Amino acid sequence: MIQYEHLKAYLSSAIMLKLFLTSLPLFLVLFSFNFPVQAQANSCPEEEKYEDVEPAATTRIVEVPQFGIQVEIPNNYRTMLFQNGEVGILHPATFAYIQCVVRGDAYGRGFYGEFISTIDSKPTMGLREQAVQYMESNGSDVDNIQEYESGGLSGYILEHRGGFRGATFFGFVPDSNKILMIRPSCDCDTTLEQLMELLSNIQVLNN
Repeated sequence: MIQYEHLKAYLSSAIMLKLFLTSLPLFLVLFSFNFPVQAQANSCPEEEKYEDVEPAATTRIVEVPQFGIQVEIPNNYRTMLFQNGEVGILHPATFAYIQCVVRGDAYGRGFYGEFISTIDSKPTMGLREQAVQYMESNGSDVDNIQEYESGGLSGYILEHRGGFRGATFFGFVPDSNKILMIRPSCDCDTTLEQLMELLSNIQVLNN
């Protein structure tokens, strides 16, 4: 089961969210909003209501066709599509907190999430080289690289450190020239174990 104990910073002004609220088929409900420059209050009772909630024992499968994958998540978790195309997997308390920010009831701050995104591939460079280059260009030093293959995914896991320590998977998106990135992320250290647990719940979609 995916574990979510931390909180992660990933809010910006004028961000548009598409919230995946069901499993198969995936139904999109679109929320478009601007985060207030300064909230009028800083209280989110809904977040407090859910902050001690454990992941549900039952799960559902969410298809993410733009990345050619499907993700198994607890039934009470949400997946969220950000305006930049990145998909986040969120604890219900985090989901509730974002709703509070939308209403202007709470300030933007950090939250933990597990994120799936893509970057452009350079055909003249290998995947491993591109992964290292990406991390270094974003201010992280790579400490360790290992190959990964499971669930139809294949690529490299990079353990890295910049402001915080973390681990990120890099692989090719099926039937695409994009590079797939999968990672746990927050304004804190994340671990290889968290990434491995996330990857164990992801499979390539059957064509």
